[in-house]
Amino acid sequence: MDQNRFTPEFCSTAVAHFAKMTPEGLHTLAQELGLRLTAAGLSYCQRYFSEEEKRAPLVGELRFLDAYAARYRRSPETLEVKELSFQREEDARVFADILRMQGELQPVTETGEAKPPLLPELLAACGSYLCRGGRAPETPIEVAPRAMIAAHLKQKAAPDLFLDAEDLTAVPSTASATRTALDGMMLLTLVETQEGSLVPDAARLFSEFSAYGLLPLVKTDKEGLLPHLVSLSCGAELDLAYLRDADPTEGVIAALTAGKHVLLFAAPERALGTLFASGAPIALVGRALSPHRLVIRRGMQRLLSLSLDFLKSWRQPHSAPATVHPPLSSQAVLRTAENGSAFLGEVRAEGSPQEALSDLLCAALSAGADMRTATLSMIWECPESLGDTALLEGIIPLLIGVHRICAELALPSMPPRLISSGKDTHALRILLAASKCHTPTACDKLKAALKAHDFGTARKVLYQGNAH
Repeated sequence: MDQNRFTPEFCSTAVAHFAKMTPEGLHTLAQELGLRLTAAGLSYCQRYFSEEEKRAPLVGELRFLDAYAARYRRSPETLEVKELSFQREEDARVFADILRMQGELQPVTETGEAKPPLLPELLAACGSYLCRGGRAPETPIEVAPRAMIAAHLKQKAAPDLFLDAEDLTAVPSTASATRTALDGMMLLTLVETQEGSLVPDAARLFSEFSAYGLLPLVKTDKEGLLPHLVSLSCGAELDLAYLRDADPTEGVIAALTAGKHVLLFAAPERALGTLFASGAPIALVGRALSPHRLVIRRGMQRLLSLSLDFLKSWRQPHSAPATVHPPLSSQAVLRTAENGSAFLGEVRAEGSPQEALSDLLCAALSAGADMRTATLSMIWECPESLGDTALLEGIIPLLIGVHRICAELALPSMPPRLISSGKDTHALRILLAASKCHTPTACDKLKAALKAHDFGTARKVLYQGNAH
């Protein structure tokens, strides 16, 4: 196969008669284009382009999907959880409760049988828990980046708190409103100039230009921007006019997976001149869209236009057996910030999350946080190098521990995130945001109740203590 034929013009050519191709024809097409996709994978593409796009795919779109599937085929996001054994009956009971909640939204197969849940679906089931009274999250953590930026300037420190936890999936019920609000805003990146500089640089930028209403979307690490695009509640049109690759598809994949510390943020078009004149290390990458789509251009040439919902469903599931052991205790790292009427806190634990969450709740009460408005968000840090079994044996014990506490204390959460930490250990980061409108509350009683697993008393301290 001649790789030199994948010119921009050829990649922008529609695949003729794609919708009518037989499995044999799809196999031949895969060989001609050098695709790793099977006939079954291409058949899935057939249905999408016929039913959703109502057009033939571009050569570049198929090659992009091929590269995307190959890169994320065995990612944690596609790990099925179906072969677990438990050392403790209590853990099995709590896990069954998580499965019960997740099962209400669980898709079924054509035969009517429930599909095994994916790991992110279980995390979401835990994260979307509402209290028995039906209280939904009241303090979206998507306000936290700006609050943390302001706190950073006051504290003269650079805690990497909240900024890398944010995207616009925070409150699903407001996703359509968020897309409308962002539609047409420009998408820019702020690049880390030296190790540890991104948060303070963002603090200065967002503080100096606060009048423009800059919106932080997501902070990327070594994984690059691509895996985060499917999580944005807005669409994105990216112009990669700087690409000089003879093969534009390879250039797009390389650009979107470049392992850099970058903050993607949105700004109104009227702010561009002022932002660029500031000398900050920023670059314009495109604009936000109301349709939940990813559109990539190189100048006037369209390279691809795909549904982000389709990309999210594109990853292929895989599974592995695992034995769930009780988590080890570990010392948690707690960081907090206060900004006017808001309390913000983060705790990171590599072992049992109970003590970590207890420390976070006590810090919130001591700061006068109104726990009736509190919202949690969780970030699951996963080592890149571990196999599926080790991944499950690291995450599931943490999931069980945090679910039990959140359920017993009726703490509503927002959708969690699963990220690659680049470290050798699993960790759970718990973020809390709450309005701060009460006098500080002593937390000795709360700490004692949580240590004794007396969740009834703990609930009274958390909520009745704020009722004045």
